[in-house]
Amino acid sequence: MMPHIDLLSQDNQKDLEKLIQDLRLDKDSQYIERCLALGTNKKNGEAIERETLLGYIDQQIAGFCILNFKPAYPPFIKFNIPELQDLNTHPDFRQRGVATALIQKCELLAKQHGAQSLGLGVGLHTGYGKAHRLYVKMGFIPDGEGVVYDTQIIQPHDIRSIDDDLCLMMTKDL
Repeated sequence: MMPHIDLLSQDNQKDLEKLIQDLRLDKDSQYIERCLALGTNKKNGEAIERETLLGYIDQQIAGFCILNFKPAYPPFIKFNIPELQDLNTHPDFRQRGVATALIQKCELLAKQHGAQSLGLGVGLHTGYGKAHRLYVKMGFIPDGEGVVYDTQIIQPHDIRSIDDDLCLMMTKDL
C-alpha cells in the first residue's frame, strides 16, 4: 500500500507521540506542542513557520518530518529556502516509500509557499548513510558551502565532533 501523508493536528498528535517514543528520539516534553503551535494551527492569520508531516502505511504511523519555513542556516535564510528537518522512519516501515513520500510532500508544500528550492542538512556519520543515498537519488546536491556544525559553516582547520550536528547542507531546485 502507498504511504499516506497528513499534517500534524490535535487529532493525530498521539500518533507522533507514539512514534517518537518507539524510535527513542531525544525530544523534550514540549516538542509536539511547539510543532502544533508553529504549524497550520496558528491563530490570527499568523504566518506558518513550519509544518510537521506524518507518514502512514495501512493507517499506522510510519514516519515524520518537519518543513521549516524559517531555518537557522544563513544561506537558506538569505535565499528564502525552506528546510526539510528531522526526517525519521520507523524501522518496521523502511524501504516502503514513507521517506520518499514525506520528502515529495515537503517539495509540494514548499513550492506552494513560493519557494524555488528546498534544502536539508544530513549528518556525516555512518548512521546517515541511507539518507545520503536517498537524498542524492531524489535530486538533492550539496549547497557548495562545505560542512557545517550546528548551522555554522566550518572553516579550514576547525575541529568538530562527528555527531548529529556535523552536517552537509543540500538543496534541490523545485
